Amino acid sequence: MKQKNDKELIEDIKQSNDIKSFEILLERYNKSGINFVYKLLNDISNAEDIVQDTFIKFYENVKDFNLKGESFKPWFFTVLHNKAMDFLKKHNRFDNLDDFEIKEDTESSFEKIETQELKTIITKALDGLPIRQKEALILNYYEEIPQIEASTIMNVSIKAYESLLSRAKQNIKTKLKGVIDYEF
Repeated sequence: MKQKNDKELIEDIKQSNDIKSFEILLERYNKSGINFVYKLLNDISNAEDIVQDTFIKFYENVKDFNLKGESFKPWFFTVLHNKAMDFLKKHNRFDNLDDFEIKEDTESSFEKIETQELKTIITKALDGLPIRQKEALILNYYEEIPQIEASTIMNVSIKAYESLLSRAKQNIKTKLKGVIDYEF
């Protein structure tokens, strides 16, 4: 059986309040949405709340929802971005930055320690980035969202997004110079 795309799922939800289609959409984007917001807030509880609230509001207003394109993800991440920025403004937490998750691919104790040390070093480097640069890095490297969609999510032009990304990479390179050898 062919897996339905986002547009088809949303149409099913609009036409018949199809809970199964909503659950598929939820399953498809819940985890990545929470990860994205968590990376911005460094607060899992509020990240989960923001994502849950976004899904609830989407479901309650699905009849008025018009998807541009085939994918729900750009719209969803734009809303999450806006809610996360509102949360940071409301709680005056623009200096509370977090780290990228580094996946361990080995069970060696020595390598686990090295991975944790590397994670700590990268966390400290990211902590020094402005929130917009950090968000550009998250969207590009962690979420792997194409630059055109990422610029839409961040509500900036593609040139502004590329500039944010470039400055973020340069700042990270400067912070990590002599500590680790890594190229973007």
